[in-house]
Amino acid sequence: MLKRFLWFIIAIILFISGTITVYAQQVIFQDDFSNLLTKWQIVHGSGMEWSIDQQHARVTVASQNSIAEIIPRDVYWSSSTKNYSYEFEYTPLSGVDRNISFGYQNAFDWYEMHFINNQYNLVRVKNGLPTLNVFKTYTLENGRTYQMKVIFEDGHIQFFVDQQKIADEVDWSFNQNFGRISLKGTAGLAFPTVVQFGHVVVRPLPSTVEVDLNVPLFKQTDIPWKNDEYDHAASWSTTPTMSRWGCVVTSLSMILQYYGIHQMPGGQQITPGTVNNWLKSQEDGFIDGNLNWIAFTRLTFVLNQTFQTKKLEYIYAAPNVEVVKNEVRNQRPVMVEVPNHFVVADGIPLNDPSVLIRDPFNNYTKLSQYTQTPLSIRTFQPSNTDLSYLLFAHDAKLHIIVRNERKEIIPNVQSFAEKIQDPSNSSTETTPPLQITQVAKPAPGKYYIEITQAQTGPYRLRLYAYDKEANPTLVEQNGTAGPNPTTFLLTYSQTQPSTLLPIIDFAQFRKDLKTARQGAQITRESTYQQLDKMALYADQAAQADKKRYVPVLLKLFTQFAQDIQKQTKANLEQELHAIEALL
Repeated sequence: MLKRFLWFIIAIILFISGTITVYAQQVIFQDDFSNLLTKWQIVHGSGMEWSIDQQHARVTVASQNSIAEIIPRDVYWSSSTKNYSYEFEYTPLSGVDRNISFGYQNAFDWYEMHFINNQYNLVRVKNGLPTLNVFKTYTLENGRTYQMKVIFEDGHIQFFVDQQKIADEVDWSFNQNFGRISLKGTAGLAFPTVVQFGHVVVRPLPSTVEVDLNVPLFKQTDIPWKNDEYDHAASWSTTPTMSRWGCVVTSLSMILQYYGIHQMPGGQQITPGTVNNWLKSQEDGFIDGNLNWIAFTRLTFVLNQTFQTKKLEYIYAAPNVEVVKNEVRNQRPVMVEVPNHFVVADGIPLNDPSVLIRDPFNNYTKLSQYTQTPLSIRTFQPSNTDLSYLLFAHDAKLHIIVRNERKEIIPNVQSFAEKIQDPSNSSTETTPPLQITQVAKPAPGKYYIEITQAQTGPYRLRLYAYDKEANPTLVEQNGTAGPNPTTFLLTYSQTQPSTLLPIIDFAQFRKDLKTARQGAQITRESTYQQLDKMALYADQAAQADKKRYVPVLLKLFTQFAQDIQKQTKANLEQELHAIEALL
């Protein structure tokens, strides 16, 4: 009886141990080639290229521009296979082409890590065209065996060689088509290529914890705001409605509601319509049809003063899915810019490295449903620190350099384009193109602002200087700029209004007069000669006497106003006032 009992206990232990072992060693597919290539089917080549050598699959591609490729047979590979790790031994024996393929769907849709010479190329081909194409330096040696590992998780690709991660990329065009692994050999102009594979194992990836912030959803096409005028869009659009242009305003309304901010300063409920109306009422709310993000920060500051709600600090960043995920894991939704549109990222789905989104226009729920790579992200962090900012709004052809008082270029300058396109695709109409150059949390003091553009011509430069409580000072400069730098002196204060004045003297003023005459903006030669003569006297005068020439020149501009183009007259008069301020 005791003997039977002991055998029963041993059987239970073996059963439990076996169960644990099976779980730990769970695989989707494996092959040690002990049964030749019975688990594989040919998708490129004739099959004559393959042989088995001591339980390794060897492929020999003996002619140029040729491919030999095999994938698991249907009976050994489940069509429901999704995220997986793919491990195998890999030995390049001769040639220069080495290809590791996965995500294979058909001859026009696949992923590949292609090693050649001293670099690799990670590529995704979709519908016959590359949608991911990454090149980096890396060398594989012939005659050496490597342990390879691919982790493929909903478009997030990690590649390891001998346990060292050499690639970590996200394919933003991923569309939930996982495909199969493959064994592949290729030869280009150099041939033959000989490589071998051993001990192939494919395992499922462990599940990840789902995060869902459940941000309230607004649609820009909802009543009652869908037909409201977005910004002052009637000045540049024939259909200036929120339903066409309101994706940013609508997304920001969702974020306000998520943070428990439910009322506008006047007590109205937070909606895309009320946020749009408030921004329209502010001198800094919109810039040429594009939202001023710092004005949104200022709105949260105003609401904090009234309702003690959270102040949200806006931060612009380049697109990075890990940054988005980390923000979401920390309970902070993120604005993501896809080409011509904005959405809110608010979750991480189970077993999926993509992110969940709230889309103000389309019925998309995942960022991966957008096939184009995101352009930028905007994070919003609850903050009690200062909200100071410098923002320059200008045309894309104008290049700006910001230097500190020691004339050193400051490192934390960001520059990006702003544009929204009609999301219905019924037209190609967009918001007016705008370039933003900005500096977050600038130190108080003096800055030198240099502007240039490739072709000499008119420019418009607007500065929005925000103090630590996000109160703006607006300054505008207009004039003519070209390849030679035009420099301004910015005196920035975190507590007082800031100033932006061109650094100019009478010698430069005379050059600008000459440019205006050559461009026929001063129409009469005699007028130009009189203005230049007086400017010459001012330039040659003693320093203490220069200032008295300014009112004389201003009077001449009034006298000869009919001979000077209106905007040119205003620009040159502005230069005179700047000279006067600097003397």
